[in-house]
Amino acid sequence: MGHPMGALNAQQSGEVLRRIASRTGSADVHTSVDDFLRDNASLLRPIRTLIAGLLFESLYERDNENHQQWNLRQQLTRFKFNAPGDGRETDNWVRLFVGICRPMLNKVAEGKLSPVTVISFNYDRVMETVLSHFWTQTERPYPPLDQCFKFLHPYGAFGELPATVTDAGEWIKAQAANIGLADGKGTQEATNIEAALTEAKQIFSLGFSFTDTNTQLLGLTNAHGPRLFAQNFGKDQRVTRTLHRLGAAATEAGSIPQLVRSGFFELEGP
Repeated sequence: MGHPMGALNAQQSGEVLRRIASRTGSADVHTSVDDFLRDNASLLRPIRTLIAGLLFESLYERDNENHQQWNLRQQLTRFKFNAPGDGRETDNWVRLFVGICRPMLNKVAEGKLSPVTVISFNYDRVMETVLSHFWTQTERPYPPLDQCFKFLHPYGAFGELPATVTDAGEWIKAQAANIGLADGKGTQEATNIEAALTEAKQIFSLGFSFTDTNTQLLGLTNAHGPRLFAQNFGKDQRVTRTLHRLGAAATEAGSIPQLVRSGFFELEGP
């Protein structure tokens, strides 16, 4: 794999890594990588390159015959898979999610289709990739994926995940440039997000920790509460208090596959 940190020599790379280690050691007080990048803007480039490299290793595997080629991991579209950064095997919830979307589409009157807006703080675009894989695997025609879903990434994201990558170092550098600093306020994406939340009939929160930085970016207030349905996996007490302050309509614990099966996504707002 080509050097993902660009033209840095060994001494420069070592110095950058020492700076990162010193900032992320015992003196680090941040609750998320977003807050860390907000307060350490000089480390944005190397940190986002490291993030891109780690995600690449989770998303791709080296081809057995052509060692210069990397292939998108087949497990991403299997019934069970390991999410990037998580070694635990779980049901492929995106596949299950496609299964509950189709009956909902059947209830939509012609010309009344309104896309689901997905606000993702993830950089990897796994959801889009897996959705694209399963969406068309049916005899019955359904509206194209881009008419049914709209993805917004407040902090940036990878481009589309190709089936194969031949120059891993260059690909990682290119994707790292798409990872933004954790301050999405005042951007067109932030404006689109605010409009989407204002217009939404239901707001579903999955794996969202409700840190102050990200909650403020979304513009969440108690006006959204009656439409907010949240996953509070593990019953995080700080998240519980935040959801109570916002007046969330409902909270449920459990993995995302469990929520799909329990009808969580079928809840309706006022």
